[in-house]
Amino acid sequence: MSNSKPTVDGIPCSPQRTNRNGIYHVYFDRKDATLDQIERIDWAHPTLENTGDELPSNYGYQIDDIAYLHPYRRFAVRLKVLRQYLGDVTGYQVQVEALEASLATAQEEKAAAQAQAQTAEEEAAAAQAAALEAQEQAQQAQAQAAETAEILDIIVSGEEAEV
Repeated sequence: MSNSKPTVDGIPCSPQRTNRNGIYHVYFDRKDATLDQIERIDWAHPTLENTGDELPSNYGYQIDDIAYLHPYRRFAVRLKVLRQYLGDVTGYQVQVEALEASLATAQEEKAAAQAQAQTAEEEAAAAQAAALEAQEQAQQAQAQAAETAEILDIIVSGEEAEV
């Protein structure tokens, strides 16, 4: 059967939420802890058991004051919230890495598609220029053919007139 007494780093305690936001009190009986043990606790990231909402485990704390209460034979530690921990974010980190990789792939694919589109546009422009040049050459050839036909008509009519 497990012990349901609240502990901080394995030291039995009595945590207490105050009315002031971000301020907590933790009481340690003199028989359970020494001042040295209390000061050695890593309050920035303590190991809490069974402290519930009276001393939330997803926070890091900073000691504001330690006092010894002689009539009660216990230490009173006043804590201020230092930071809140989000817990294990490994799953989210994996998702973020996968999304970043997907984004990088999408950006690479977009850049490749843009390069292909640019190449296609350049090829289309070159084909259009070649088509225009071929059209101009065809027009020149037609003009030459018409001119040649005129010359032939003149020559043929001139020869018929001589005969």
